Order: sequence, then C-alpha cells, then structure tokens
Amino acid sequence: MFRVTAGHFYIEDPTMSDIKAELYIHPKLKCFRARIGAIANTGHTITEDSGRFTIKSIITKDALLCYQATRQDAETDIGNEWAVLRGRHKVQTSRDFEDTYLDAPHVEQRIAINALRNHLADIALRDVLKPGDRIRATKAECCASEASFRFKDWSGGWIISTGGSSIAPGSVYSINGNVFRV
Repeated sequence: MFRVTAGHFYIEDPTMSDIKAELYIHPKLKCFRARIGAIANTGHTITEDSGRFTIKSIITKDALLCYQATRQDAETDIGNEWAVLRGRHKVQTSRDFEDTYLDAPHVEQRIAINALRNHLADIALRDVLKPGDRIRATKAECCASEASFRFKDWSGGWIISTGGSSIAPGSVYSINGNVFRV
C-alpha cells in the first residue's frame, strides 16, 4: 500500500474500494450525518422530512446533491460524490496540505478533505509506526504548531505520544526523519 523512496513515504494506491455511505443520527447532536467506513462524518449537510432526504454537495458550493431522495438513493449519491472527491485527492505532505487546505471553497468540503486525509494516513501509519518512533507532526489542539513526538500507541483514530499528546494521523510530516506523504 505504501513505499519508501529516498527517505520519503508514498501511498501507492490508497483506494477506498466499494465506497458505500450510511446515513445515521448523531447520538449527541441528534441530526443526520453520513459515514463511509471508518470516516464518521463526510461533511455533508443533511436534512430529512418524512423519510425523504435533501443533501448539500461537498464539491459544489450551495448546490444540492439530492432533493427529497429516498434513504437508499441519498446514500448512493453520497458514496458517488465521495468517490469523485477521492479521485481528486493529491498526495502531499502535511505542510503542503496546510498551505492548500483553505483553498477549498466552503467548510463542508474542508471537513470532507480533512476526513479523507486522516483516513488515508491512518491506514498507512498503522503498518509503519512502532513504539518509540520519532514523528514530526502538529498536535491536535487549537493553534498548535508542528513539534517532535515519540509514538506510543493508537487510541481510536488518534496517535498518542509518550508525553500523552493526541495527534491526528493526517498531520504527521515525518517518521524517523523520513518525509510522509499521503
């Protein structure tokens, strides 16, 4: 799934085969969300009226993905749009990602792009990281800057450092000095 070349990690084929979306009611927010596999929030704005779903596109700002669709049709449309978004994904470092992240036209697309990046990085890093590895990443807190950490373990979808910091997989820049691209 990944390779190391000249001190750089690359994801060769980070496909999300058979993309299927599932609509669910968020337990705390009490509103509909869409999930695809391990990605708990695709970024879609979803409204429901009498079993019919209206969903805002994450690719085209202010456009509707579907209007008054059945649950099955809505899930299919979300899966198809997610496949298009996945097809547009560019392999890049976390620093490059931070530079281009705000170029997305709206917040829903930023949520989706960030979720996709974290998902792909999670898949790659679970095979790579070993306890004690040095990672350069951005800690998961507001206004955090990039720093060096030692990998300890995973907690859900988060990397945990020996110092107890939580790190999103998509924010990892390097592992033991090797630049990581996803």
